[in-house]
Amino acid sequence: MEPRVLKKGEKLFDEKDVLDKVFLVKSGRLTVFIERGGKRVDLGLVTAGHVIGDKAMYAGGRVGFCVMASQESSILEVPVSILKPHLDSGHPVMKMLLKGLSDRIQEMQKTMINGKMDGDTIPCSERQVTRVFSVIAFYAAQSGIKDEKANVITVSWNAMKMFATRMFLESPVRLLQAVELLTKLKHAEMVYKHDEIEDEDVLSDIKIPNVEFIREFADFYQYNYYKGGAGEILKVDETAMKILKYTNEITKDLEIDRKGGSEMPYETFANEMKSKYKMELKPMHFDMLEKKGLFMNRKARDAGVILQFDKREFMKVYTYWQIIHEIDKWNAQGFINMREEAEKAAAEAPTACPECGVEVQAAHKFCAACGFKLAA
Repeated sequence: MEPRVLKKGEKLFDEKDVLDKVFLVKSGRLTVFIERGGKRVDLGLVTAGHVIGDKAMYAGGRVGFCVMASQESSILEVPVSILKPHLDSGHPVMKMLLKGLSDRIQEMQKTMINGKMDGDTIPCSERQVTRVFSVIAFYAAQSGIKDEKANVITVSWNAMKMFATRMFLESPVRLLQAVELLTKLKHAEMVYKHDEIEDEDVLSDIKIPNVEFIREFADFYQYNYYKGGAGEILKVDETAMKILKYTNEITKDLEIDRKGGSEMPYETFANEMKSKYKMELKPMHFDMLEKKGLFMNRKARDAGVILQFDKREFMKVYTYWQIIHEIDKWNAQGFINMREEAEKAAAEAPTACPECGVEVQAAHKFCAACGFKLAA
């Protein structure tokens, strides 16, 4: 019986499915969740050695939850038609015991679903952001092993997970995905080691080059989340994010005064925005930043209009926005897509026409040279 391999993000089954198989997890990690009102509610993780879908052995009907691979996983699918005769021919006491255990699991799942529905229905809600990143920063600062030469702190994943769960009741699933998010943005590195018993690579340690940055992000988030007002700076707008990114790139060589400010001729700045990034600066762009508490003041001088802004603040807020933007995607997708950049590059990469060999873009439906149909 050949195992089925699930790619990360691929579903094993939906909650509306009626199962006729029992699934044995050989390797990998899967997330159990439900979907309500267009939002995903995580219920837990399933790892190697676990069984999924035992309900199919005793009762029909919909399974009641979804299972999706959170990393590449190998699943052995055993049809109920094969297992049922073995179960029916077993000792009556053993049959009663297994049925009782299965029923108990179903009841626990219902209780968990009800509890989850009373709380947050997304992987990392606004009120959970500060806690999960604070836990990472605090544990790394207090218990991490610092390598002075490499300027990095290493923490044990299992020890941090246990600490976060016991001391702060933090979800291990959310903690792991927060670490994946930091790794995706190059603020951390996940170190895997081979487990000889399970014969698979397992997460062993987390390397963090700048623990203080994670602490500062958590502090920035909690301050703006709990202070009065709408907390606009925590609502990431892609246009505002692009303006901040381009501004930081254009002004990267500008000197910073003792207050953290910088200035640049407005005309030079506007021309570079237009020539390098195809963005025509308009008053609405400055208004967009001001609504979020980021000010670019224009001052008239004899030599012309000068643009003044707090460069340090702009640089910090952009890095914070990168994290918040990833959290938004995490809440929308239900997982951290570690291969997003590679997938995007592959989709945009040019390919060759199979008919004439001329280079074509992936988005094209027909070859411009020979007219060959490339896509339906």
